[in-house]
Amino acid sequence: MLAAQTDDIGTAVRALGNRVRCSVPFPGGPLLHVEPAGSAAFGDIDEFVGWLDRRRDSVDDLLTRFGAIRWRDFGVRDSRAFELLVGMYPALEQGYTGGSTARSRIADTTKVFEATKAAPEVLLGLHQEMAYLPTYPSKIFFYCRAAAQTGGETLLGDMRRYTAMLPEPFVRHVEQSGIRYLRNFRSLHRPIPRDASERIEFIHMAWQEAFSTTDPAVVERECAALGLACSWEDDGSVTTYYTAPGIVTHPRDGGRVSFNVVQSQYAFLDLLGEQWWRSCCAQYRNGGPPPPYYVEYGDGTPIDLDDSRVALELLRQITIYPPWQHGDVLMVDNVYTAHGRNSYTGERDVQVALIS
Repeated sequence: MLAAQTDDIGTAVRALGNRVRCSVPFPGGPLLHVEPAGSAAFGDIDEFVGWLDRRRDSVDDLLTRFGAIRWRDFGVRDSRAFELLVGMYPALEQGYTGGSTARSRIADTTKVFEATKAAPEVLLGLHQEMAYLPTYPSKIFFYCRAAAQTGGETLLGDMRRYTAMLPEPFVRHVEQSGIRYLRNFRSLHRPIPRDASERIEFIHMAWQEAFSTTDPAVVERECAALGLACSWEDDGSVTTYYTAPGIVTHPRDGGRVSFNVVQSQYAFLDLLGEQWWRSCCAQYRNGGPPPPYYVEYGDGTPIDLDDSRVALELLRQITIYPPWQHGDVLMVDNVYTAHGRNSYTGERDVQVALIS
């Protein structure tokens, strides 16, 4: 274990007290693991939430320091218990409005959503949630109601380490001009080619789903509220435009890190697989409808394919795969730590809450 991490664990123990045990399961990785020090350390979820709430500042400091915290065996038995825990923090008001994929709210909750609708065989690479929007969650909390038979881990990556590894000319260009996102939301009334419908439907979200309306005027108002420019296309789809800083300052300790999804348009080959990728390209090229994503520098300069591939490869290098157990709660700092999802077999139920 790195000496710095030994010091960090000592900090965690002093901050949280002797009712819990702390460890770093992935040396060099962005994860602090916390579990009760004894079987009777906490009587029920209410006691745990009260204990945690009284230490919220210390927990937030530890989350900034480590990047993610996994709480195991603290009696979070169902979605409502998870919502009780996340209720310590203000929810992101917009929820998933304007997000990249549709999410359903978990029954009998107001702040808890399904983590993703992606098919089990799909690996979702590392990303920072809603980095393409002006307003994004500062933290993301995940809850494991049911772990997959194999795989299904929520991937994590240290974005401080990633930023330090990026090519300097690329970082300098991002610092100077930002990153511009053009995102197209198709219309439900436009047919998708049958040979590619399932996965194109996943990556190319309909505006009726993204904005939970069938009224174009509502979409325009939602875009304005989110800080997005938008325009309607001839095929009934809508394209949004936003230029983001690309490099942001962490609000708690002032660290500067990469905060963008420049890898997204070149990651689709991995996401879709070669056969589906060809179908996707056939739909969007040669005068077809606008693609779901296009990313460029804020000054309009195209992002070099090699730079995007380097970014994708570096994200793979920093990825860790923490396994889930039923009842686990994972707190993630959305600026300092990227997340993703491994492919899996069996049934998996991981839920999420977005924190303002």
